[in-house]
Amino acid sequence: MNLGVHAIELIAAIFDDNECILNFNIYPLVKKLAATICQIDPESPKKAILMSFLFVFMQYKGTFLKDKQYLLLTEFTQSDDTVINNVLFKGDKGRDSLMLYMAEMKY
Repeated sequence: MNLGVHAIELIAAIFDDNECILNFNIYPLVKKLAATICQIDPESPKKAILMSFLFVFMQYKGTFLKDKQYLLLTEFTQSDDTVINNVLFKGDKGRDSLMLYMAEMKY
């Protein structure tokens, strides 16, 4: 991850529609990626670029993987990065939406 955008781009290319994503433990990768993204200045385009690769880890050949989505959502919403949290879920309605999304993904 310390190599930046090109490192995550390579990792995303490896996992893109790769069957191993179904059983691979992506938690350490997601945790490191979330920590890296949260440390980047909100105004930096690098933050948006890195976040754009997250989609690869949430689906396989067009089928969404609820466990992977739940993992990513949980990791980012529990972070201290208020920029991510404020953009995704604002106010009471946002909190209610977050709870609904998380409840739906468990089943």
